[in-house]
Order: sequence, then structure tokens, then C-alpha cells
Amino acid sequence: MASRGYGGHAPSASGESYGKGPTSGESQPASMCNDRPDNEADVLPLFYYNDLLVSQRGEQIGLNLFEPRYQEMCRRMTTDPRFIFMPNFEDYTARAGDVGFVIKLTQLRQQPSGAFGIQGIAESLVAVACTWVEPETNGLHIAHFWRLNDHQDKLTIMEVRTLVSSMTGCGWRVIRDSGARHKLVHAAVEGAEVVLGANWPNFCWLLGLAPSGHLEPLTRCLSQSWVATLPMLSAPRFTASNFATQVVQPGPPLSQGVCLSQVVGDIRAMIRGDPDAVCTLNQATATSLNLFARCDPDRISETLWNMFLSQVCISRICGMTALLLSVQVQLCLINAGSIHECFPWRERAMTSDALTSGLQGREIGTSTGAILSNAFNVYFFARLEDLEVTAESGSRALRWVCWMLNRLRLTIVQRGRVSGRGLLALLEDDLLCQITDFVAPRL
Repeated sequence: MASRGYGGHAPSASGESYGKGPTSGESQPASMCNDRPDNEADVLPLFYYNDLLVSQRGEQIGLNLFEPRYQEMCRRMTTDPRFIFMPNFEDYTARAGDVGFVIKLTQLRQQPSGAFGIQGIAESLVAVACTWVEPETNGLHIAHFWRLNDHQDKLTIMEVRTLVSSMTGCGWRVIRDSGARHKLVHAAVEGAEVVLGANWPNFCWLLGLAPSGHLEPLTRCLSQSWVATLPMLSAPRFTASNFATQVVQPGPPLSQGVCLSQVVGDIRAMIRGDPDAVCTLNQATATSLNLFARCDPDRISETLWNMFLSQVCISRICGMTALLLSVQVQLCLINAGSIHECFPWRERAMTSDALTSGLQGREIGTSTGAILSNAFNVYFFARLEDLEVTAESGSRALRWVCWMLNRLRLTIVQRGRVSGRGLLALLEDDLLCQITDFVAPRL
């Protein structure tokens, strides 16, 4: 059985590679749990407000929270006393690039009515990398974020409108993306993107994201666009030489990814080429054919799928950057409404035939989806085609599946050789190692 892979790494001997709750009364917040191995330290709940209650680091904020979703947020802050204050004057939902403040609590108090009174201080300015709504929380929005540099400046609304006009005239293309409010790309800087943080009323942040964090080609193209903008501004605040260093905020590095539905499809191809091994694995894991397995065209149980996908690492969610190292991906049957609840700004809902490589649900509106969770502060549903995993982890998953399908045969070969039985017992060690590495490459 030959393994497969994705992307631009050199091929191995076995095939291609994938490429590079608090009690009533006043209390102080508990210590943060960022050292937990299952905790994503840069994932926090969002609080929306249509006013700038804080506008710079060090400012204090006081809130009286009575909505059920924000009461849930307060209960969670007994273990991690932080949340993101997100100004929003439009729709009370966040997008990639939206800018807010991480608030660190100084006081948390539950009132007899069940509402919470909190006080905190603006700790750092951050931008949203990706966002979702956690199920069963009455609509609590969660964001994965990165911190912005204090020394970078922001643009006025007039400046950014003029700049975008110049950018479109200099070869930039506006991308219609539900994950971000405003995104632009340029053919000369493949894989890079500019995202506008435009959720504040009077200012906008210019966020640059590039493969491996290499921003120089991106900032060079932006500077050329700024040169074309200068004649249209009455009093430019930045010159062509200092525009990039003064304004462009570096975002998280973009990694080469592969769609999870493709990885699942490639695993299916491997499985269909070795049904005996799959049957043995099902028996070894003592899994019964539940609804999921009965709907699966290859009769693969959830347990086996979870084992097959245990090596993947998420890199994008609905087009938004999301390198969540602690998150595990599990396949399951999901109703379309559950996914819409997690991503309500998405226009199209999942249908039963949306996934050509997935399960065909027996219930209308039900299909194969994924649960993403780290059992602590990340939990949501998504469609397979809306998820990307790093190319490296996708290749690792295929090698892992190949090993699982062939390890029983290798055990028989090795036992036969050790006991001196059969022709294989005459093979030299180096030849047997070559066969082993070909059939099941080492991780």
C-alpha cells in the first residue's frame, strides 16, 4: 500500500508528500490557565458594544452583564479572567481583522438577580484571526486573536478609502469573503493578503498576512499603492518610505494548507484499497456499527475516523487563519442548523449532499461534519470543506493511516523472521527495514 501526501516536500519512497460557576457575592478572578496543555491562550470570549468604552491600553471598564451568553462568559472567567471588548456598530458579530482590547478582570461580582458586575483594565490591543459561536451557550462568540504592535499607527477612514481606491488601480483585487469584512490580494504576492480592521467608527487598521510571515513583498506593493495615494491627500501623514513600517500591522504567518475534505477523501481511497485491514481495525477497536458507521459508505466507525485524523492540525476555518495546535478534529453526523449556529454570518447552509467524500445522512439536512474541540476553551462544529489543515499534518495523517492498515502484516513478517520460519526469515535486516519503510513510512 503506497501512502500519499500534499504540497511541495520531496517525495518519499512510498509516494508523494503534502508540502511544507462562581457563588454570589464579590470575588477576585482566579489565576489564568494559559499553562494548561489543552488551553489555547489566544482564544477568548467576545463582548460586543456599540461605543468605545475603552480606546487605549490601560483604560478601565466597568460592566453590568445580564444577557445569558455574557453570564456564561463570566462563569468561565473564574478560571481565565480575560475577555475581548469588541466595538461593533453594525451587526454584533466579529470578522477576521476586527480590532478590540483584551480586558483583564480586576473584580468579578455576581448579583442576587444572577447578573454579574465586573471591572477590568484594557491589557492589549488585538485583532481577530478567526471567530465562531460556541454551541449551547446562548450565542457566546469566541475569537482566536493575535496582538497588535503598539508602535504601529492606524489610518483614518478617509485615508483608507483613498488608499483602497489606489490599490484597486495598482492591481489589487477585493476578495468577497464572509470570514473578513475587507480583504485584498495582489497577483505579485501570491498567498499574501491585506485585511482591513474596519469595525471602529473613525479609524482602520491595515493588517498584512503572508506565507511564513514574510511580509517584504507585500509591504513593497502596499508602498507603491501609497505613492499613488499621496497626491489625493491634502496633508499626508506618512511618506512613501515610512508608510509600511509605520502602518502595516504584521499578522500571523499563513501556512500552506489542504482542505480537510480532500484529506478525508484520500483516506477513503486508501481504505477502499485494503478492506481486510479495515475490518481487522474495526474488530480491534471493538466498535459497533452505530448510526454514523451505518451511514458511512465504507462502514468506518467514529472511533476509527478519530484515530485516522488524530494527526491533523487545523490552519484555516472558513477562510480565516486559525493555527489551533491543541484542537482535535472528530467526524460526526451534524444537522445543518448546528453549523449555521456556529457561523451565522455564512450565507449558505450545509445540505445532505454538500460533501461528496463524506457520509450521506439519512435525515434531511444532516451530513458529515466535524467537531473541533480541545476539551477546555475551543468547541464548535464545521463543514469539512470549510476547514484546512497544514500540509505537513495532512501528510502525517496519511502516513499514520498507512501504518495502521499495515502494522498487523508487519508484525506477522517480523515474528516469522524472529522465529526463523519461511523464506522471509532469510532476509537481511537492512532489506527488511527498506520493506518496512516503504509499506509504512516512519512518522
